[in-house]
Amino acid sequence: MLWACVVSGAVAFFIYSNTLDFGFVYDDNRAILSNDDVLPETPLSDLWLHDFWGTPLRHSGSHGSYRPLTTLSFKLNALWAGGDLRAVPSSKGFHVVNVVLHSATTAAFTWWIGLLPSSHASASLAPRIIPNLFHPVHTEAVSGLVGRADVGAAFFFLLALLAYKAHLHHRDKRSGFVQMMYIVLCLLSALCSMLTKEHGVTVLLVCVLYEMLFNNRHTPVEVLQHLLKRPCRCDQNDCQDSKKIQEWSSRCLIVSFCIFICARACLAGGHFPRFSTADNPASRSESLLTRTLTFLYLPVFNFLLLLCPTTLSFDWSMDAIPLITSIIDRRNLSTLTFYCAFIVVVFRNIKCLNVNKPVIAFDTIVKRTTVDVNENNAYQVNSEWLKSTNNLHDPSKFKDAQTYHSSINQFHLKQYHRTCNLTKNNSTLLAHRRCNFNQCSCEIAVQKLDTSIAIKMSKNRDDSKVILMAIFLLAVPFLPATNLVAYVGFVVAERVLYISSMGHSLLVGHGLARMIAWSVERRIKWQQFLVILFTAVLLVVFGSKTWLRNFDWCDEESLYRSGLDINPPKAYGNLGNILSVQGRYTEAEMYYRRALTFRPNMADVHYNLTSSVFKKRYTDTGLLSSVDQDWQNYDSPHKVDC
Repeated sequence: MLWACVVSGAVAFFIYSNTLDFGFVYDDNRAILSNDDVLPETPLSDLWLHDFWGTPLRHSGSHGSYRPLTTLSFKLNALWAGGDLRAVPSSKGFHVVNVVLHSATTAAFTWWIGLLPSSHASASLAPRIIPNLFHPVHTEAVSGLVGRADVGAAFFFLLALLAYKAHLHHRDKRSGFVQMMYIVLCLLSALCSMLTKEHGVTVLLVCVLYEMLFNNRHTPVEVLQHLLKRPCRCDQNDCQDSKKIQEWSSRCLIVSFCIFICARACLAGGHFPRFSTADNPASRSESLLTRTLTFLYLPVFNFLLLLCPTTLSFDWSMDAIPLITSIIDRRNLSTLTFYCAFIVVVFRNIKCLNVNKPVIAFDTIVKRTTVDVNENNAYQVNSEWLKSTNNLHDPSKFKDAQTYHSSINQFHLKQYHRTCNLTKNNSTLLAHRRCNFNQCSCEIAVQKLDTSIAIKMSKNRDDSKVILMAIFLLAVPFLPATNLVAYVGFVVAERVLYISSMGHSLLVGHGLARMIAWSVERRIKWQQFLVILFTAVLLVVFGSKTWLRNFDWCDEESLYRSGLDINPPKAYGNLGNILSVQGRYTEAEMYYRRALTFRPNMADVHYNLTSSVFKKRYTDTGLLSSVDQDWQNYDSPHKVDC
């Protein structure tokens, strides 16, 4: 698996190698060039008291973004570049760090994917990482220097997942000191992820969900019942085994999550920042219906952006996504479809974990056969003799239960009605000897269950686990951006999807891997060829889109021109600023006027238009040299963090 990590990291570096000579664009100016905290002479203590843009956290004008580790990395980059970036801007070192960090994150993601069930095979590993390796939505996070917060948070996010996986491994081996060391490393990585960008703290919740799925033979519902100290609906043997779940690990993560959130809230003074109407129009809407429908639609839009990234933009604020003001808006249909499909997929896979779980439905000495995954991720059948206790006092629990009866080299799968389970299975040992299960009067299904079928059932459980893990990785890190807890300062931000795209990659890639495995098992060569061809086309299309999208972030003029169709008022306004600084006043005036046709109430654009017209007249008369230098050094309008 090491070679896969090296190759994926190298490919990730190559796909963004054309960004190394790019400059400072858009929010980079405010976060780096205009941020006093990045200057070498600024005390390090200021990093812990200021927001990402250099404003004190408790100030009324603070954006509320607390990312001290990201600002510290900018400060180290500035020292590497030779000091004050305002005098001699040098962005190459910044871009090198961004691309290297993205490569390391890709390698860590590949390593973590390789630890999931049945992922050592190249036919399963490659499709899972290809969508994430070339996804165009990563461009803003990697090509834009401000996106280092998202890439760095993802790197520490994956380190926390890997550390917790190691903790679970050593916990099962009863290695006390080693398991404690790894859980401390997990908590430190989660803290670093949060200090790099706020939503990185959600890795603690993902770790809890990971343990529920992969590290015990109980269903997620049973684990939740045990953590909440509720009586679970399992048999007595399972309830005794549940004491070995080591719930203290999950509780430790949940408590740490609460502590981190409370500490973060205290630093901000216990209040949430307020954003302008242009930043998040739905948050300022007076209509509850408009806010609800719009906020429900935005996650759908983000998912479609991951699924089909044909249209990308540097900014989605203002009216780039119109508000949903009516129930009859056709976008509500996509919202309803998305959430219905989401609920169905989640519940069907949870149900699959319950249905395919072996159940011992009689109280006698039996031979239980289970299918486990060994250290090499290979399936092996284990058999053990055990004695179960009376566990059928609640007949409803074992309705249509799957009962395994040992035989020579084969098993019989039988299903019984509720009454039969009560009258025959829940009886004495003597009654069991007199009962002939092969001639049960209420038997509704009889078939042979050999080792291959048992392995297939175990594979179905593994598929469900991987699908649920992909959904958790897709949805949980995105929760802070849903406006569910507090309003955020953006409508859609592509770089926020950097971590969630890993869950999308796992979900899509696992589907491709299962289609390849299905066609190989049935020896359908044409279908196998089509799946491989589709994967190759996906690689080429995503790779080409990413390579070309990178050039939009080469300089500010290219960036703003790329967003003219998505967010015309902001793109035209910012483009006018760039042309005005370059002395192209006629073009600047034209773009300012176009911006005002889309949004007439932008005061900054009105002011910039007046300035541009003034400079143009003095240039035409040759009197520009006598104009005050403040006009020459006019700054661009305030840019909003997304």
